[in-house]
Amino acid sequence: MCYYIIMQVKSNSIVHIILQSLVEFAPIFLFVICFEISGFYFATRVLIAFTIILTIYTYLKEKRVPYFSLFVAATTVIFGLFTLKHHNPHILQIRDTVYDALLSITLIVSTLSNRLILKTLFGHIFKIPDALW
Repeated sequence: MCYYIIMQVKSNSIVHIILQSLVEFAPIFLFVICFEISGFYFATRVLIAFTIILTIYTYLKEKRVPYFSLFVAATTVIFGLFTLKHHNPHILQIRDTVYDALLSITLIVSTLSNRLILKTLFGHIFKIPDALW
């Protein structure tokens, strides 16, 4: 149903952006709901599963997976699996710190090298001139 609604909305409209955001945040919403109902480790399994499903959905829909989405999916799955294997919730919690550190390093390198890395990561979402990147 949700896929049908998204396909009916023009790809550059604000409604499409809102619906796409809801789809992209679905694994996080499901994680929170499952955490409240069944606990952390079950919620982690749901987060991993729906992250993989969303990545496959994105590939089937767009015939590619944006670099940023692939990075987020990979870190979520890797840290989630390590969390389940070692039965340690801190591993998944540290994912955000590692993610933020890598993104910060990427932004510093892109600034120092005068490359438009943000355009590479987000150019499929935001259509703006190079000068604004």
